[in-house]
Amino acid sequence: MKKLCYLGISMHPAAREKLEIYADVSENQGLLPNADAAIVYSPSPGWISGAYDKLKIIACHSMGGEDLEGWARGKNIKVFESTRIWMTVAEHTLALLLSAIRNIPAADRDVKDGRWKETDLKIRYSGYDMYGKTVGIWGLGKIGKHAAKLLQGFGVKIVYNDIVRLPEETEQELQVSYLPRESFFPVLDYLLVLLPLNEKTRGIMDAAVFSLLKKGAVLVNTARAALIDEEAMKRAVEGGIIAAAGLDVLWEEGKDQSEWITGNRRIIAVPHLGGSTRECDMELVDAVLETIR
Repeated sequence: MKKLCYLGISMHPAAREKLEIYADVSENQGLLPNADAAIVYSPSPGWISGAYDKLKIIACHSMGGEDLEGWARGKNIKVFESTRIWMTVAEHTLALLLSAIRNIPAADRDVKDGRWKETDLKIRYSGYDMYGKTVGIWGLGKIGKHAAKLLQGFGVKIVYNDIVRLPEETEQELQVSYLPRESFFPVLDYLLVLLPLNEKTRGIMDAAVFSLLKKGAVLVNTARAALIDEEAMKRAVEGGIIAAAGLDVLWEEGKDQSEWITGNRRIIAVPHLGGSTRECDMELVDAVLETIR
């Protein structure tokens, strides 16, 4: 008899297909109390008060705190946290950066729309190199550290800023240099925003921060949209401070986007794809199947 698995994330079709061989899959949270397994981005704190007596495993990207971990242990629920989500998002971050500096989405669109015969697209979409540039990582946590390792082969200078400075040996391993905020932003060619979102960081990238950037910087955000003040970024784009951007996270997800985003070919906007790969989802499925089969 198949087990019931509650699915709380969007999943790659191949991973879901494998899961459905052995489990009845439901996206109805009302059935969670009857579920044998759950695959979610992170369990809600409200789960602690729920009667999930049948639940044997939670497979997630992040467990979301000591309270939830303690609750799971007390209920004898196995917890599996993804080991590859951080690398998956780091790869996506670099994919957006490379796409932004080389104008790949806009050039692709114009070729397919037949504009190549009307104008020299090589001139219109001539881009920028990685080699020799200064890349700033704002938030050198799990994703940022993977991003730094991936960047090492591009011949770039990597600098970072964070609340806590890393030990010197870690900086040497990652080939990164720490800079305080007032020295960090002015030297950047490319900025990767990878901070966690909390009450201290919400809206942290405001007009004052944008004013520190050199004109023509390229920004990539694969963390959370709320880290950035939308109006301040809009003005920075219109004023040429931000020449291009790759946004995996948007202020209004699942809705029509603002004209300053949709009308600018140098802004890449994708639907929160950072952790959306076959391999990343299959890791969670395999963990569940190992427990419930």
